[in-house]
Amino acid sequence: TFTVLSDLETPDEVVAQGRPESFLNYKCSDLNIIILTADNKNHSTPVFGRPDDEFIREKGLITKFPVRAAGIALLDLREKHTLWDLGAACGSVAIEASFLASDSRVFAVEKNSARVRMIEENIRNLRAWSVEAVSGEMPSILAQLPESDRIFMGGGIGHDDSALRDAAERLKP
Repeated sequence: TFTVLSDLETPDEVVAQGRPESFLNYKCSDLNIIILTADNKNHSTPVFGRPDDEFIREKGLITKFPVRAAGIALLDLREKHTLWDLGAACGSVAIEASFLASDSRVFAVEKNSARVRMIEENIRNLRAWSVEAVSGEMPSILAQLPESDRIFMGGGIGHDDSALRDAAERLKP
C-alpha cells in the first residue's frame, strides 16, 4: 500500500492511499511524506494504525488517523503509564495507545453517554481490555481518576480553562 501525506496541517492537506501502481503519474506538493507498506496476510489486526472505519463513531467525531498517530507518538508512552484521553468521543486515541503501552491503564473520558457506549463497544470489538470508558463532565470527573503520566485532550475543553488546569495539576512530574 502506498500512502502520501502532503501539506499536513494546512488547508491543502491531502491523504491519498492505494496500490503503488495507482501513483505512477501522481503529482503532489513537495511538502509530503510517503509511506510504503507490504501486504501482510499473517496478521489480521495491526498493533497500531487501525483505519478510522474500524471504529464505531458518531459522524465526524474521531481523531483521524494521521493526527492520532502523531499525537500518540508525541505522548511518548512507556510501560505501566496511566493515560487520560479527555473528550474521547469514540475512544480511538485511548484504544490505539493501549496497544503500545504494555501494562498501562488508559481512561477514555467522555460526557456524552451515547459516545461512552460507543467507546465500550469499540473496546470489545478491538479487544482493548486495558481501556476503561469513564462517563462524566470535566473537570469534576478528573478527581475520580488516578494521577496521570500522560494526557491527550480531544474535542473541546469546556467553557473555560478549568479542565485544562485541573488536568495539569493531576499530571505526574
